[in-house]
Amino acid sequence: MSRIIFIESNTTGTGEDFLRQARALEVEPLLLTRDIRRYPFARLEGFDFRTIDTEDADRIFRTCKEIQRSFPIVAVTSSSEYSVPIAAQVARALQLLGPDPQAVRRCRDKEYQRRALHRVGLPVPEWRVANTVEDARRAADELKSPVVCKPVLGSGSVGVRLVENAHAARQHAQTLFEDEATARGVIGPPRVLVEEFVDGPEFSVEVFHDRVVGITAKLLSEHPHFVELGHDFPAPLDLELSQELKQSALQAIRALGLTFGPVHVEMRVGKRGPVIIEVNPRLAGGLIPELVRLAAGVDLVRASVLLVCGDQRRLDFTARRHASIRFLMPVAEGKLTRIEGAEDARRVRRIDEVRIYRKYGDRISLRGDFRDRCGHVISVGNDSPRTRMAAEHALGAIQLRVSSPPAPRVTVGEDP
Repeated sequence: MSRIIFIESNTTGTGEDFLRQARALEVEPLLLTRDIRRYPFARLEGFDFRTIDTEDADRIFRTCKEIQRSFPIVAVTSSSEYSVPIAAQVARALQLLGPDPQAVRRCRDKEYQRRALHRVGLPVPEWRVANTVEDARRAADELKSPVVCKPVLGSGSVGVRLVENAHAARQHAQTLFEDEATARGVIGPPRVLVEEFVDGPEFSVEVFHDRVVGITAKLLSEHPHFVELGHDFPAPLDLELSQELKQSALQAIRALGLTFGPVHVEMRVGKRGPVIIEVNPRLAGGLIPELVRLAAGVDLVRASVLLVCGDQRRLDFTARRHASIRFLMPVAEGKLTRIEGAEDARRVRRIDEVRIYRKYGDRISLRGDFRDRCGHVISVGNDSPRTRMAAEHALGAIQLRVSSPPAPRVTVGEDP
């Protein structure tokens, strides 16, 4: 049987769907990973895997050539943003279909991305790149606080913060420089992007193979974090703003050379109109592809697998509905002792799915990014307001009970 090689995977969201879709298309998936423990679904569903250094392109290439002695390989790809560049590189070396490796690698570098988009006149936040904590402090002064600080190479809102002044920018930059997650996949010293804060609603334009699929409205947490708490697809927008967002997104991906496969373009609408925050050379996260499937009838995961396998089918929009997702977020750290109301949430009209990611006894931590999510609800309906309200109602029915660790006992006369 033919093989499709997946280099790592998303650990949540649509990651496992990619492997399932490959198998459904009668192409056996093989997952290359540094640590199979990150993917419990792989063992549960019997997906084949190999343990390998997935940051070593030469090693992956040699492994693929070895596999080809026994099985034809039809594609090499990844659903993980961190592994998309190396997957594209190996696919090109094996003369398989995929995005331009150089375009993908350059796009993941937010400094390069900012410069490339600015060069062609597209609206981006004013920015500086900090190589030291003092660079970050000076950048915050120059850009006029508050500013946003984030890793130049990052994903999932990890390390993204709104900071109120130059001193806070310096402190957060220090944290980022010392954080192993910030350095993931980085060659050379880590860099921090300090950028203008664009205050306004956030949207993402979902593009597939140089065609706009639709626009998603994004619900974000309170500052200083930028955690995505929910999404609505399609976004309830007037025609003029919708066309402006779509046009900017297409111009951006063409300027960056990302016309193969899925691209996720994040934008904010501020005082000077739409501004491009990030262009990501992958499918959207946060289960947005599932919302697209439910609302528009377009399965972007399946289309992505078909595309790298050489089957470029037309995207058929078979539905005109609305879909919303709301994520279950904890409000305190500690041990999860009870989950209440999940069945009540399932009984809410228009609710399509209720899923809890955690189990009793799990340790709940507040990191300020996507890893805080403990579950989700998805609603589907024929109009946007009722669909959004259903998701909010169902989410409100669920309660997480967390027991906080006891405060350390302090005896009079002792230092705390």
